[in-house]
Amino acid sequence: MDCGACALKIENELKRLPGVGDVNVKVGPERLSFAFDEDRTSRKAIEDRIRSLGYRRHYPPQRAARGCRCRRRPVP
Repeated sequence: MDCGACALKIENELKRLPGVGDVNVKVGPERLSFAFDEDRTSRKAIEDRIRSLGYRRHYPPQRAARGCRCRRRPVP
């Protein structure tokens, strides 16, 4: 995704799908969030719509551990 126009294109297309709402696309971090009713639209249909616009899903790297991500120094 390169610009706000790309984000708006994705938002508008997803909002047209039945049961999809609260669509939010952030250009900088390339993040998409939305709410949907799985009884009305499947995940595959959403991914297919995004792919039809020329975009693909990016899977972030897995985190090694959950929980606190701060780096604590041992107490001397």
